[in-house]
Amino acid sequence: MNLANRFNFLLHIALALSVLAFVIADDKPLLALIAVSATLASWILSRFRKSDAELALPRVAINIMVLAAIINAAVRASGNTLNEEFVSTLGQFLVYVMVIKLADRRAPRDDAQLVTLSVFIAIASVLTSNSFIVGIVLMFFVPLVVACAMMWQLRAGQVMLAVAAHENAPAHSLSKPSPAARSADPTFATGRNPRRAFVGVCLSSVIAAAAIATAVFLFVPRGIGNNFLGRFGMAQQAQIGFRESVRLGESGFLSENPTPVMDIRVTTATGEALGGQSELLYFRGASRDQYNAAERVWEDSGTGPGHAGRNSDRVFGQNRWTPEWSTEFFPQSGSPSARAAYSRLQKVTFRAEYMSGNMFCMWRPVSMTPDREVQVTSSRTDGAMRLTSSPGPAFSYTVESSTADELCRPPKPPTAFQSGPIHDLATRILVETRSGANSPARTSRQSITTLRDYLRANYFYTLEMVAPAEGVDPIEFFLFDRKKGHCEYFASAMAALCQSVGIPCRVVTGYLATEFNSLTGQYLVRESNAHAWDEVFVTLDPETGRGRWETFDASPPGEIERIHRPESSVLARIRSWYEALEFGWSNSVIGFDNSSIQRKRTVEAVLNENSLLAARISSFVDRIAKWVKAVRAHPSLIPTWVRLSPLLLIALVACWLFLRRMRFGFGAQRDRNRARAALGLSPFRPSGYYAKALRTLEKAGLAKPDHTPPASFATTLQARSPEAADAFLAIAHAFYRARFSGRTIAPAENAAADDLVRRLQAALKRPRS
Repeated sequence: MNLANRFNFLLHIALALSVLAFVIADDKPLLALIAVSATLASWILSRFRKSDAELALPRVAINIMVLAAIINAAVRASGNTLNEEFVSTLGQFLVYVMVIKLADRRAPRDDAQLVTLSVFIAIASVLTSNSFIVGIVLMFFVPLVVACAMMWQLRAGQVMLAVAAHENAPAHSLSKPSPAARSADPTFATGRNPRRAFVGVCLSSVIAAAAIATAVFLFVPRGIGNNFLGRFGMAQQAQIGFRESVRLGESGFLSENPTPVMDIRVTTATGEALGGQSELLYFRGASRDQYNAAERVWEDSGTGPGHAGRNSDRVFGQNRWTPEWSTEFFPQSGSPSARAAYSRLQKVTFRAEYMSGNMFCMWRPVSMTPDREVQVTSSRTDGAMRLTSSPGPAFSYTVESSTADELCRPPKPPTAFQSGPIHDLATRILVETRSGANSPARTSRQSITTLRDYLRANYFYTLEMVAPAEGVDPIEFFLFDRKKGHCEYFASAMAALCQSVGIPCRVVTGYLATEFNSLTGQYLVRESNAHAWDEVFVTLDPETGRGRWETFDASPPGEIERIHRPESSVLARIRSWYEALEFGWSNSVIGFDNSSIQRKRTVEAVLNENSLLAARISSFVDRIAKWVKAVRAHPSLIPTWVRLSPLLLIALVACWLFLRRMRFGFGAQRDRNRARAALGLSPFRPSGYYAKALRTLEKAGLAKPDHTPPASFATTLQARSPEAADAFLAIAHAFYRARFSGRTIAPAENAAADDLVRRLQAALKRPRS
């Protein structure tokens, strides 16, 4: 495979990888089909053509297609109904331009433009998503594009030599170089192994760039230049995990996080284990019942000014703690055995140091027994419990919940969504069913079930988040425009629909336990099991309005099963391995801000905490973490010498390269000057054999033009004297070896070159045949 074919092959591979990275990041399968098919067709056709211009489309067609791509990008960027990110639009435009450019390869500069386009497409993929698979693709792309750029330099020089040697040949021929062109190739003339040297240069460049990038990644504080370009280039990747607040209107992609959070064992009051692979359990952590449209977030109405919805209680040791509002949760009548039948005990054990503060349990909690001294804040309105400080590692507690209770008083009627499109939609849904919305025959449970079933049947579940346009409410955007979203959108939509018709409803966040271990009798809860659902007040006594809060999940059951329930197939295992790699990538690379805490935990886990070495290492890690945190908050704390260290490093490298170029020594420089003098390149000693050969040709009326390479000029001497042409071609080869090999010329080689000059002079003196 010659140089042209190698470059052509690497170019198409680099283009395909850059497109692959972008379409994976932007989730555009149709665009991938178009771009990869065009790249493959271009590579196949280029193997059979004699020149680049042979299969190039007319300029008029190229200009029309480029204009169409520009118009398409402008429409996508300016249209508010498409709701596409600017980076996504720009990336798609670059892919279209790349496809068009593949049909317009006429000169080496067109190949250079394709290499540049592949780099910009790769940058667009990084700005669109930082997922693990995109990183893997780009790890293969970077060395390929470096090799492609370097090979383009060699290829462009070869084309120029071919043009000078064969004036009638196509200007950008991709065919195998002629012997004259090969002889004009410096890598051929020096006698060195060009492939080995080229691979060494490429690997050196990639390794040096990776080392510099790693140093910058590790030591440059985060946050420098944030919001300089607005939201341009912000990371769009997020991981599924519990969060207390429900904030809508974000954009990006939710990736699964397989990190184990806690183990939960559920039993009856008598100690009988409950649970199984087919049973899904909801463990609530927080609830929100009031929607703030300005902030696009659900809030707790019981925590505002003038509300006494929360009270604090101190828990000592392993004492059982019973909230004052728990008397409403158990039936006041019945025997203790009947009451125990409604009791569910959950022992929750966290696998790592718990930092969130929310305590998770089944609805409805009536008591809590911790394994150590903690302080708990509870809510009278929704029964949520929260720790006010970190309890330390391996914290566990036992919660008793009731599955049945006495009817409680109705809450305050909701005031949100009383008018507007959401209220109209809820009314239409209830009217179109068997009974009217205000019909006495319709119960509260029927209305709630109708609204839930409508969302399940008409909306789709997806982990892709698309932000609505400015001024558009995310709930209305989900209900009327996009009609697909994740669990928080389904829970928010159901809460809005219920509240719009006067039914109290609140959004609950927590975990959905699905991974049951039959050997241990416990549920393993991961971060990816985080979920959002609703608790709706069901009126059971129409006269008094009393009822109870019950759990309703508007998310499609099939999608919930697919996402949260573990699989046992081989593909599921492969996916779990990939998810583990994805989590490691996000945790160690994307989320590097928390790595200091992780390093501390790793050190404490490997070494004994009580040992002196572990204590010193832990203290050192703490100091580094505090320093990094302070520097990120105040970048001005970085010493001046640290800020100037990159410039100093660049200056040192430049000096080293300059001294290496000059051979760093008087003896080596003297040998270099002698070699240059022997070639006739020194202005003080123009007596080298190459200079003698040029003067001989000039006296014979055959002066070599300055723009013509020596080996190429040797072919023009064939018409005058084949013997003179052979002699000057050998002189050119000697010149190449001395000029480009980087070694000192031996006296024997200079003597042989002088003999070639005498042969040239003798050949030119003979009469022309």
